[in-house]
Amino acid sequence: AASTRFALSLGDALLASVQRLAAQSSTSQKVLILFSDGTRTAGHQHPFRALSAAQTHAVRIHTVGIGRNEPVPFPGAVTETPKLVRLPLDETTLRKLATDTGGTFFHVRSAQDLAGLTEQLNDLEPTRVIQYAQERTALYWIPLVGALFSALIAYRSLYWGITPMPLR
Repeated sequence: AASTRFALSLGDALLASVQRLAAQSSTSQKVLILFSDGTRTAGHQHPFRALSAAQTHAVRIHTVGIGRNEPVPFPGAVTETPKLVRLPLDETTLRKLATDTGGTFFHVRSAQDLAGLTEQLNDLEPTRVIQYAQERTALYWIPLVGALFSALIAYRSLYWGITPMPLR
């Protein structure tokens, strides 16, 4: 009997993402941005199996390492005070995933690092925005005139006592 998992490990999630990108018919560069501590805690797939798939399908992976090897405050329930926990960062795995696919490794240590990350990613992966402009002709007046004409006929027949002629 297979057990149902609600959370994927790093390798499983990465492999699923690479396969999804590989299935797209787009001819543009396929890019994946991975936010992780790089630690393999569960799952069936090793992250390097996903690396092999990414190389096969030309998917570039940028990795963003989140974590420290020192205790950091981690929020608990609403009424609890944050607890100090260790969130170890497997920088070696994240660097390998990035460099072997032509991506870049980033280490985010603070909110300021995270704010600067978007600018760095925009420089590495510029997006081309295509906007199509089309001149539109307003045609709302056609049904409006019809509605006004119908209202005028209804007003005239109700208040002036005019009834439609019977059909013969």
